[in-house]
Amino acid sequence: MITLVNRDVEELGESHEANASDFVRTRPIEEFDASAAYVLLGDPGMGKTTAFASAANRCGSKVISVADFICGVPLTGRRTDAPVFIDALDGVRASTSDGASVMQQIRVRLQREGITSFRLSCREFSWFGDVDANKLRQLIPAENSFHILRLQKLDASDIRFILERNFAVGNADAFVQTAADYNLEPLPIEAKKNNHRELWTAVKSQLIKKYCIDPKSGGLGLYLVFWFGDEHCTKLDGWRPSSARELGKELLGRVPQSEKPKISVRVVDVSNALG
Repeated sequence: MITLVNRDVEELGESHEANASDFVRTRPIEEFDASAAYVLLGDPGMGKTTAFASAANRCGSKVISVADFICGVPLTGRRTDAPVFIDALDGVRASTSDGASVMQQIRVRLQREGITSFRLSCREFSWFGDVDANKLRQLIPAENSFHILRLQKLDASDIRFILERNFAVGNADAFVQTAADYNLEPLPIEAKKNNHRELWTAVKSQLIKKYCIDPKSGGLGLYLVFWFGDEHCTKLDGWRPSSARELGKELLGRVPQSEKPKISVRVVDVSNALG
């Protein structure tokens, strides 16, 4: 069973930039549960997907991907008064030459179905700042709140807690110190749910190709997958793994042999953890 840690966010100003001072005021993301709408921004590997799913669970909602949302997939498994959680705007934008059209498609469905309470997640480099924010703000009644939030990094104590509880690392302090000694902070992490459409390709196309090339990483990286059950898992050539262990073995086999000393694959079974 996965153990989650509380996450903090920084609220960005009207220009969607952080406060110019050295002091950053952060708040627990739970404080925004009652907001009408917010956008959650974060760099790759910061745990956006996990924080987003946890927030949805608290609010009695379910996460739907941007790809499914704009295709009209029904909104199921949520209370009728719960916000709609729309995940991974960046994933769809990366696959199209016209990123602006994706936001318009999101707007069309929100407006058509009268949805004024929602959350949207996006990697920060794929967020178009005021252009995107103004398009969403127009859909929300003036008296309702709308926020742009930036997910904060895990601190050292949180990292140790996760390593010990979720990955059974015997000496978390030594693990963290080794990463610090090699200047590997942050270690690139690509996280996916086991129903993600890029489940079988992301370890190479995203983690290795985009993030592990950063000299600070030393070529090291972690592919972290959350297992929600075999019925939710994306198929590979018509085949679907029956367990988290089986998925992990197959994913590791897809890591190029030359990269295996540096790339770790971990599948965390959350099938009974979030509802």
